[in-house]
Order: sequence, then C-alpha cells, then structure tokens
Amino acid sequence: MRSAIKWMLVCLLCAGCSSETAGIDADGDGLSDHQERIFGTDPNNPDTDGDTLPDGEDLAPLEGVGYALSASVSSREATETAASARLSVSVRDDRGRWLDSVALGVSASAGSLSALEHVATGLYEVTLTAAEDTVAVVTFETLTDGRPDGRAAETIEVRLSLKTPDDPKIPDDPKIPDDPVIPIDPAAWTFDGELEVPGINPGRYANAGRLSGALYVMAVDGSGLDWAGEALRPWADAFVQVDLADGSHLVGRTDARGIAYFKDDRLKGPVDVTVGAAGARYTTWLGVDARVVCAGIHQRDVLRREADTKGARITGAVRGFWGETGLETFPPENNNVFGTFNIAIVQVGIRNMPLSSMNTGAVLLTPDENSASAAYFDVPPNLVLANRSDPSAARFALRDLKPGKYTVFALAGAGGNIMEASKNPYVMKFEPMAMGFKEVEVSAGETLDLTLDLTLDMRHGTDVSKLRFGNLPNDPKTGKPLPMGLIMPLINTGKGYVFLDVNTAWNFDGFKNPVSVKYPGNVSEVLSRYGLDVQPMVVGLAARQAVNGFDRPGISTLIRHPERIKNSTLGDSYMDSRGDWPVLPEFVTPRPPVSDAFDAVGDALGAARYIAWKGAPDADMSVIRFNYMTPPIHNKILDSDIGASQSHLLWEVYVPGADTEIVLPELDKGAPDYPVLINYEPTAPGDAYQYDAQTIELEINTYYMGPRAFDYQSNFLIDDVNMNAWGVSQDSYLIRR
Repeated sequence: MRSAIKWMLVCLLCAGCSSETAGIDADGDGLSDHQERIFGTDPNNPDTDGDTLPDGEDLAPLEGVGYALSASVSSREATETAASARLSVSVRDDRGRWLDSVALGVSASAGSLSALEHVATGLYEVTLTAAEDTVAVVTFETLTDGRPDGRAAETIEVRLSLKTPDDPKIPDDPKIPDDPVIPIDPAAWTFDGELEVPGINPGRYANAGRLSGALYVMAVDGSGLDWAGEALRPWADAFVQVDLADGSHLVGRTDARGIAYFKDDRLKGPVDVTVGAAGARYTTWLGVDARVVCAGIHQRDVLRREADTKGARITGAVRGFWGETGLETFPPENNNVFGTFNIAIVQVGIRNMPLSSMNTGAVLLTPDENSASAAYFDVPPNLVLANRSDPSAARFALRDLKPGKYTVFALAGAGGNIMEASKNPYVMKFEPMAMGFKEVEVSAGETLDLTLDLTLDMRHGTDVSKLRFGNLPNDPKTGKPLPMGLIMPLINTGKGYVFLDVNTAWNFDGFKNPVSVKYPGNVSEVLSRYGLDVQPMVVGLAARQAVNGFDRPGISTLIRHPERIKNSTLGDSYMDSRGDWPVLPEFVTPRPPVSDAFDAVGDALGAARYIAWKGAPDADMSVIRFNYMTPPIHNKILDSDIGASQSHLLWEVYVPGADTEIVLPELDKGAPDYPVLINYEPTAPGDAYQYDAQTIELEINTYYMGPRAFDYQSNFLIDDVNMNAWGVSQDSYLIRR
C-alpha cells in the first residue's frame, strides 16, 4: 500500500511537467521515456510488472518486480604471457522471464575487461584478461542512466593462471571433455560420418555451415531416442527427398550407416528436405540452408486391427495404498467413487512427443472397447481404483503400445469427481500422495503383467515451487478467455517425461494463487534406483471446453523450468500474465468446416497443396502436423460416446520463422507408403463419427523458442521443442487430402 501511495504522489508531481520534459512515450503506456527512467519502469514495456495494467494507470507498476543476475565462467584460455576467462551473465525478472531491457554494468578488481556483449535474449558475455596469475572479483550490476541503481548485483570470483612451460595443461575446474569442435571455416569442414540426434546441423555438426553444393542427410532409429545411455542406431533405406529452388527434386536412400549424400551445384539454400520410411512417420524441414540434417524414424501408431500381433499391452496392479510397501497408509475415508476415492493414474513415460502439444488425452485413456465392461462402465483402463478389501483388484491396462522400452509409472493420490471426469477431465480433482516406477521392455503381440509398488512418498520430503496461474488468452472464435485451465508438473527422467500432478484447481470457485507444485527431492533414492533423473518442469494448458471426456482442438501452452536456488529450494514460476500466453492460430486455407462437430470436414488440400493460417508475427517457428483419426467407442447404457476421437501422426512439417503459408512438397511416387496422407483406419458405417480414407486432420502449432537465441539453421534439435520452447499455440481441423 505504501508503494501505491508513493506512486500516486510521484504521478501528481509529474502532472505539471512540461511537454518537453514528458517527451516521447515509446511504449504508449501514458508515461514518457524520461518519466519511466525516473520511476524505474521499462520504457519499452507498457506493463512492467505484467499485471495487465499499463504503467500509466497502475498504482503500483513495480509491485513485486525484482531482477536476478546469474554469472558463471563459460571458458578459459592461457598462454605463458596472458590468461583469460569468458564469463556469461543472465538477466531475468522474478517471474523467470529473460530480459533485454535492463542496462548492465561490469567491473573487476584485477585484470582488464572487454566490452559487455549481448549474445542472446537476457544473456551477455564478457572476457577478463590478465598478464599475471591473479584472482579477480567481477561484479555485474543493473544500471539506470549509466549508474548502479541497486536493483540487482552479482559477484563472481575468477582465478586466472598463466600457462607454465613445464605444464602444458591449463589450470581449470575438472570437467568432462567437450566433443571435438568442427572448425567454423566452411572451407575446412569435413563430414565425419558420426550419427547425431535429430535436427538441423545438430550437435557435433553445429558449425558445419550453410549449403554449398553438398548435403548430408542422416536417419536414426527413433526407438532409441529419449532413453539415457542408449546408443544411436542408424536406419538404413530411409527415403530422402530434397526439393530445390528451381522446382526440381533429388531423391535418395540412406545406406547401412543411415546416411544419404547429395552433391549437386544446385544445392544452394534454401531447400526443403523430407525423410520417411515404410510404416513410419514422415518429417519435412522447409527452408533448410544447412549442410547436415538428421531425422528420427518413428513407427506410426499401431493399428487397432493389428493390435494383437503388432502392439504390446501392459497390465497389472498398483500396490501400496494400504501400507504394504512401507509408505504411510492412504486416508481410509477416501472410498466413495461419487465423492473422494484413492486412485492411481498409470502411464508410460512420455517419449518422442512434444510436451507443448499435450492434452488430457495423455493422462486418461479411453475405455478399452475389447474389455467385457467397456459398454457399461466408462472408467479409463489406466485409472486404478484402490480396493481395501482386495488390494489385488486395483488393476490397470495400457494397450496398443509400440514394442520397445518404457518407464511405467503410477501416480497415486486422492481423486474427486471421478465419474464426472469421464465427460470433462478438467473437473477431476486430484491430490498427489505417492508414486511407483518400473522399467520394462515389451515385444509385439506380448502382454506383460506386473505389480507397481508405490515407493516414492509425495507427502513428505518433496521440493516445492510456487506457481501463479491465470489470465488465460482469448479464444478467437468467441473473443472471450479460454474457459479451462490445467497445471501439469513433470520431471524429465532421461527415460521419458513423467507427470506428477493433474491440477485442475483453476476450474473451480475459490481458486487462489500461488499454487504449490511438488517435485521429488533433488537427490531421490527411489528414482536413482531406476536410473531416473529429477529435472523439474511445469506445463500449463489453457483450453476450450472438453466434450465427451477429451479436449477440443485449440490449446495454448506454457512451459516453465523452475530453477533450484538451493539444494532443496525451487524458484517460483509464473503463468498469470495475459501477454505470456500464446494466441491461438486461425485457419485460412484449406477453408475450415463451419460446424464444430468432431467429424465435420473442411475443404480439400487439392493439387496446389497450399496451406495458410493467421499466426503471431513474433513466432520463432511453426510445425504443421497431418494426422488420421479414429473414433471413440459407444456406451450402450448411456447411449453416448466415451472420449473423443484420437489422432495418429502421419507427417510433420517444420516451418522456420513467422511464415504463415507453405506449399507441402509433392512426394516422388517411389516414396514408401505413397501418398502418405491416408486414413489407415476408416470408420465403419455404424460409428458415431465418420472418417473415411480421404479424411485427414490438419494441425498447426506456433512455437516460441528460448531463452537462448534460436537459430533454425544451426544446431536446431528436434528436442528443443520440449527443453527450450517456452510456449506454443495449437489448433486443428479436418480436411480432405
């Protein structure tokens, strides 16, 4: 309150300022740039504290806003006459946002400093040099009008040591040697033939440079990705097509090493690169100007008609609700399925899936249409109901899994509104209490039965981060804020992403900020036992009203990474600024359907293969995905459908920058599974929703990358959409292929 009164007095004093003093108002918030420098607000941000009120109307425009600097030594060099260290410093506000608008100064108690260099959003670097062995204290601090203002400061002690003739090693902190760096000079670059993770000029090839008459395309087996310690395996005979600027294209196949090499004087950027294989998803990168492209080959989803022979199934029981595994007994009063019930959600760690496209379909499965009770009870097969009188009856089923390795986990706790959640998953209440894990490998046609013991206590010994959530973005269809919100904390375990809560509190009266988000301890004996890491993340979803148990298309997503301030203390995260939520894209061509029905179909893609949409002008990248659809099952007793239609990925297309229109490459007729855009499971005449062989889902995702500078042409990794993207907006609709 005091700060608000002080702000009002300052505004009154400035009301009599001359127009010359008021001057330019660059951000249009009602305060001149000169006034903002006096008050400490951001002259380039109309809402400095992110509370949706312009600074000129806000009684406390700096309330709660703070700044944090973090410095580290990124590299060292030494000769016999000089030693230097390269220092990095990041600038963020107390909401974790990386800032470029804060002026910084740097000083050192010894040695000499280079000019502070801006290298990425909120990231600066400087070099400290000395001609003798010394220890220097380097201080970074925020400035206003060139002078330290006390808002934030960071000091770091840097030891510089000259190289001695009898000791060729540079004194430094012990660390794992970096991968060899390829020379930046394009003329000196040569391809070493080693596989890398999927992306453009990825990993060891980050300095390979731009196209210059030659292109290397690699294909790796996607089943080995997202699994710690798994070696990259080549994929032989993958199809590769390179569309050139003159309208022609080159076609090839990867060899036994998983490599296809193209040499042609017309290989000057940009070109479009497409990679695929029989029975697998296709991937296209548009506008590529890089020497190396690597694709992960991922098998398409298992067809329902082939589930018994090509799919795997995991069944089993969850044990530990009643103290059998040594954890504290769950509340005995949680036994009313129409009120509160002890439950467990069982899933496999999320792999090779963009987190920013998550929805509640990744949490609760549709009922198993092959089970005897499917027509009568709509409890998801991976939702376990605790049974005190017969613990062995607390069973689950995961079906239609691709063969391979999985981290199976159970998230157990107190659930409410369970029956209502079958129609609207955003109303299921949940309080996490314990977790269980098991690493498995499954084969085609196999059913693996196991027991999941609850061994990780989520009621005690957890690390907690505070999250502020709200101010959801508008739905362009209604002009009103999206009505549903969901908070999903996760950990990146190194063997798949595991969610730790399904927090729907936003959708109920009485919601209050901040929300406490729990994570396993930084060093968890339980997770270490399974070789799993604890890398905390949190995904926030803003969505349209769910129908028949699953989300409608149209989701805005934020991703945050709470930082550890101390060993067991996590920093706060923020998802409560309207300006942070990505706006939903709007479709233009092909023309979308008029109806909102799940099987309403728009125009055809047509021979032109032209796609256009309205997107945000500041987006870093878009990804177009083509899927085919399968319908929900029908509840005979309720005479209604259970769940929504499910989408199955066929082809994804990466679009650089803020482009909002593309032409989808026309594939060579020799491409496996040509023409690729096919509905492999057209519906039967009696199904509630009709998807014929020509019906395809078109999905548009607009990504915001960061915090480091995003370069699509250099060291762009496909996994960046999980680990470095901070937000994405997504929508989809049906078209004719």
